[in-house]
Amino acid sequence: MTSYVTGSNEKDFHLLNVNHEKDFKIKGFLDCRQSVDGDVCPGYPDFTLRSTRGIEVGHVFKLGTKYSDSMKAGFTDKNGKDINFYMGCYGIGVGRVVAAAIEQNNDELGIRLPSNLAPFEVIVIPTDTRNEKVMNIAIKIYDNFLKNGYDVALDDRTDSAGIKFKDSELLGIPIQITIGPKSLEKDTVEFKDRDSSKKNEFKMDDIEGLLNLANEKIR
Repeated sequence: MTSYVTGSNEKDFHLLNVNHEKDFKIKGFLDCRQSVDGDVCPGYPDFTLRSTRGIEVGHVFKLGTKYSDSMKAGFTDKNGKDINFYMGCYGIGVGRVVAAAIEQNNDELGIRLPSNLAPFEVIVIPTDTRNEKVMNIAIKIYDNFLKNGYDVALDDRTDSAGIKFKDSELLGIPIQITIGPKSLEKDTVEFKDRDSSKKNEFKMDDIEGLLNLANEKIR
């Protein structure tokens, strides 16, 4: 290597275009490598490094007196001496929280978010929006969940049922309630738990049963 940027042993100053032999002498060269799982700690040979996966969600920064010096922000101690504050700050990456949640809660179908992080707790899917009876039942179920304080969506798009199911799974909505022409024939609606993929059938007028199972799953 040539033309290094180095520290200058003076606060807030650096040196440019530094080269060994010309600007300083080197006592020796050493091979360096990244640490790996199982490496022995140089200072404590009884301990070894354990490597695990992680994500930085929050962070703390030590600011020292860098900003309090310039702001002249400080206090007078018990000895009457003026001292500037020693500062620090912290932050939480909101986007990183979502990324971490998705990383820990997913499967081959998409996201599996807990109800307090999912975009909706419940989604009602009418498979045929042109069928008036299907839509009336879907809206009735939607309204009842809404009145009971659920964060609920009604997928009234004209897209195919498959697209609606896939989008619901990708988004990680915990509970999916489906109504369609086949449901009408059996006088039932389907309740699906996203986490376990388990399905239950309820009579169309059994709104209380739907609400009770939803409450058991996500509340």
